[in-house]
Amino acid sequence: MIWHGKILQYVLLTTSREPTQNIRTLCRELSFTLPNVIRINRGKLGFEGIIEKALESNAEKIVVVNRWKEGFAKIEFFEVRQGECQSLSPTVYVHSAKFRRKFRKPKAETKKDKICCYRDFFERNLRT
Repeated sequence: MIWHGKILQYVLLTTSREPTQNIRTLCRELSFTLPNVIRINRGKLGFEGIIEKALESNAEKIVVVNRWKEGFAKIEFFEVRQGECQSLSPTVYVHSAKFRRKFRKPKAETKKDKICCYRDFFERNLRT
């Protein structure tokens, strides 16, 4: 695809066949963060099917996020050229990740919470 005179390169992002909830979340976070990423749910799709999806969507690279034995995830990179797929280095092993939902601001205090806080303050400090 050409955008403002530049050729855009797409990346296809998918998971292993049976991903954990954290791996699904990691893929979703990566698709929101990285530009020109097309995320697909793999399901029972074989690797040949992933290559076909990449060719259909004009993706030149494939990123597969797999479960890894004792760690969190293994991220593998592939390049699609003329219908054939070649593995790229490096393979990234992820030990842990902190997702956006963990960075959310705490809920604001409600009026009821403030009233209880003031009452406790006055009871402790204004006793005679």
